[in-house]
Amino acid sequence: MTEKDLLSALSDVDEGYIEHAATALEGRGRGKRRLGRWQAVALIAACVALIVAAIVPIAKFAMPTVKFPLPFIQPKIHFSAEEIAGVFNSEPTDGPTKQYGTTYAPDITSLGLSPVTEQEYYPIYQTNINQKRIHRKEFTDFIQQSLEPLAEAVNLSMPKYQIRVQENYGPNNTHIYSLSTSGTYNYYFGGSQTVQQQRIRIRCSSRATEGLYLNGEQIVVDQTQSDDEIIASLSSIREKFCTIFGESFSDTKIVRYYDEYSEYGVSSLQVFFYNEADHPMNSILTTPVSNYVSLDFDNHPNYADDIVSKDKLIKVEIEYVQMRTNDYAQIGVAKSISLQQAEELLAKGYCFMSHACPLCAEQQDAIEFSEYDFVTIRYLFEGSAMNRNSARFIPFYVFYKNIGVAENGNQIYAFTYVPAVEVSGIEEYFQNQIQYHPQ
Repeated sequence: MTEKDLLSALSDVDEGYIEHAATALEGRGRGKRRLGRWQAVALIAACVALIVAAIVPIAKFAMPTVKFPLPFIQPKIHFSAEEIAGVFNSEPTDGPTKQYGTTYAPDITSLGLSPVTEQEYYPIYQTNINQKRIHRKEFTDFIQQSLEPLAEAVNLSMPKYQIRVQENYGPNNTHIYSLSTSGTYNYYFGGSQTVQQQRIRIRCSSRATEGLYLNGEQIVVDQTQSDDEIIASLSSIREKFCTIFGESFSDTKIVRYYDEYSEYGVSSLQVFFYNEADHPMNSILTTPVSNYVSLDFDNHPNYADDIVSKDKLIKVEIEYVQMRTNDYAQIGVAKSISLQQAEELLAKGYCFMSHACPLCAEQQDAIEFSEYDFVTIRYLFEGSAMNRNSARFIPFYVFYKNIGVAENGNQIYAFTYVPAVEVSGIEEYFQNQIQYHPQ
């Protein structure tokens, strides 16, 4: 409501209401003085003001959520070079370092990379904000409500199992053991519960010749198809999983992995059924951070009689993951640097892979990243996978450069990371690492 609206409303107040208010107040107080017209108007105006004061916060609360960036209401986070290096879980004494890593694909498009969309601020997320103690009864119920129906749907007998605490990972993880089917060993049953999530899985062994059928329909993908074609071919399978687990997944993503020696195309292909709108990070990370079903098709020739194929893949692991907490929360924003600024850091060799000793990095074959083939933004996890207590996800520019052809014909791409946010002390940090150069 504007000032003009308020004045207009006051001018339209029926005189009868004013007279009634004045009469009602007449006789109160010692003076028993009748209120004048404008005194009564002022009284009503005060009441209207109180009502408006109550409505405005409600109206603000009901406004749609505004898309980032909103730095004026979000905590601003700044990183040091030491914190950025900590993303790669490396200590200065870890030994020789590298300036870049390598990956393989038939071409740059096969890596499934998204182009950079520059923005002023990047949201920063943190894990383990909320934790929930492991609960044996909850996990037992989860097995009965998910693993047992899945076993029935794929026409396998549910084996006997035990629930034990896996001490190797601390007391907060629970795992299922002894879950191979009786007499065949062609399939593996498994599951776990942590403070953040619980999951169940059924996997074909390396020599399972028939794969898995879900309520009579074979679970298969053709790697020669495009992602959209694969997604369309799995629409019926997705609906069946939604029915089994009581979910309503509306989105599907495909992730392909390649290596340098296999002659059978992908080394593995992953399919995720999920809801992208369930969490902002679902559009950022490869693996969703909300409930999902994944199909992991293994096409890696581990043994001579392994089932591998240049087209249709049937050796699959089904996994259903249910989140126990909203584990990935936004804790603030960080000021971004432009792509041009990142390119300047890259030219100086201020890029990260492990601890950043310039002399160690120079031991690698030199690569001129100034003429890179592609750049994307990727969030990386701060700290090791085994120590994720209250660690943050930080955005990086990832630069890719084609450096040759592998024996199997796949292209070899070198890649390296430059932080996508402002970082203090980068030059000093890199120079300081020289003292750790192995003699």
